[in-house]
Amino acid sequence: MDKKAQNSLVDTADTLSYFSKKRRKAIAAYRDFVEGGEGRDEKPFEEVEAGLVLGGKRFKAKIMKLIDKIKEDEEIPQARRLQHRVSIDAIIDACASFYGKSRGELVRRGRGRKQRQVAIYLSKVLSDQRGKEVGGYFGIKGPAVSGVIKGIEGRLEKETKLRKEIESIRQEVINEF
Repeated sequence: MDKKAQNSLVDTADTLSYFSKKRRKAIAAYRDFVEGGEGRDEKPFEEVEAGLVLGGKRFKAKIMKLIDKIKEDEEIPQARRLQHRVSIDAIIDACASFYGKSRGELVRRGRGRKQRQVAIYLSKVLSDQRGKEVGGYFGIKGPAVSGVIKGIEGRLEKETKLRKEIESIRQEVINEF
């Protein structure tokens, strides 16, 4: 912010006017405000829902009601993610029911178990949680969740039966929600 720049894109007058009518006082007050670190410990973007909604609980609830009214075919991917967000517990229960397995069997670590991989995949896709949170349910780390997602996505292109299974479970979970 060069005060002497002729073609400066920054107009400080409006911002400084909130601090004082006198420019010197406004600059000093603004500097105190910035250096005081007001709100520095806050991390508001951690509270953003699906990259779309930021605000208090009541505001989010109001927005969620409006989002529920959006038609399925509208091109708003964040809104669709919010419409179909489901708890990981519900997804695990639906997978266990579909495959005739216990919840423990799906959550327990082990290699090559398709049902567990489907549960991890759907948990990530439908819950809109980070890989770390999904992995916490299954005793794995975030990068391992990403690996499962990539593996399932690669198989979905080739395996019709797997695609139908995942769609059936997805529909069951969404309809219950």
